[in-house]
Amino acid sequence: MARQSLTTEMGRVVESLDNQLMATLQSSRKFTLVDRGSLDTLMANLKSQKKSLFDEPPPPPEGVDYCAFIKVDHFQEETARANIGGTEKVRRTFQVSAQVKIVKAAVKKDGDRLGEILDMSSISTQVEDVGNVTPGSNRPTGLTDKLMPELAKKLAEKSAARLLAVVFPAKIIDVDEGVLTINQGEAFFKKGDVVQVFGPARVKEDPDTGEMIRIPGKVMGTAKITSVTPTISQAKMNGKAEAVEGALVQKVDDDED
Repeated sequence: MARQSLTTEMGRVVESLDNQLMATLQSSRKFTLVDRGSLDTLMANLKSQKKSLFDEPPPPPEGVDYCAFIKVDHFQEETARANIGGTEKVRRTFQVSAQVKIVKAAVKKDGDRLGEILDMSSISTQVEDVGNVTPGSNRPTGLTDKLMPELAKKLAEKSAARLLAVVFPAKIIDVDEGVLTINQGEAFFKKGDVVQVFGPARVKEDPDTGEMIRIPGKVMGTAKITSVTPTISQAKMNGKAEAVEGALVQKVDDDED
């Protein structure tokens, strides 16, 4: 980042990520949040052992069920210039990607606390805007102040959505004359979102290891979110497909459309 003169921009994203993530999770009303300050001792111990908090996450502290660790692994800026109607314009795009690791507290028979890794996912997002070129510079004035909080917010929303999907997967809890009620609200969906609907998942035991494996249900179709409240969302199926109670719901990623 220093070589690309992007230290300040990336620093602003990382600094605001904590607050954005906590605000997004709080709005989900699914978690009681504990600030990561309670991990200070564990972090200090890892540092003394030259271990990474992300690569070797400690078990959640006493009284905490889950920890979410986010590692930003890519940050990039792209600029494109054009002359529009005699005015020099520049489009500035920021891209960021991160790994999200979700750890659940587990307790051994002897009482020792362990960290069980539930999920490790890669997420990415980007923001862009167009402005006038500042004389003597390739960069538009003022766009960084606007884009950095937006980038952090989008990254936080995707990280929170992954955490919610793993711990509290969105599912249909009621079907009434074609209207689907989903047990996730505004922290998860917004009006107009397109979602995929999957049949109820099945759980099977691996005969070799004894591990319980969750098998996703088949895709039943897509639906469009029609209304959202803090705790629930409602949707209507597209086409003639039908959904049933217990079916899982997953948002279609805007960045992949």
